[in-house]
Amino acid sequence: MTATPEAPHPPPPANPELPEGVEREPRWPWWFSLAGFGIALGVTLVLGALIGVVAVVLGGDLDETSPAVTIGGAVVQYVAFIGAAVGLAYLRLRPRAWHFGFRRTRFWPALGWSALAFVSFFVLSAIYAVA
Repeated sequence: MTATPEAPHPPPPANPELPEGVEREPRWPWWFSLAGFGIALGVTLVLGALIGVVAVVLGGDLDETSPAVTIGGAVVQYVAFIGAAVGLAYLRLRPRAWHFGFRRTRFWPALGWSALAFVSFFVLSAIYAVA
């Protein structure tokens, strides 16, 4: 015969408190990612078209891709995606760097990894150019 406990173990508390100084992770709605992508895509298309119109007005030819138009479009796209993410985060609370995965790091290891990535890019580009 088995013995049964006299009283079941109590369940954990409903809302355990966080330690002092620890912030709870923000709860973003599921649709923020879709809205951010749509906003950034719309801004990129509108401002990219505006860059193209300005290039044509100034005498450029859109059949030949101008480096200025390409770089301008890329900058607009980068700013649109970053702005959409930060702007939507502001709808909930003031965004912090750690909300986006940024954290402090030690200087020398970061410099070393950056240098490795920089050199690797040129080595792989040279291999690709030869092949």
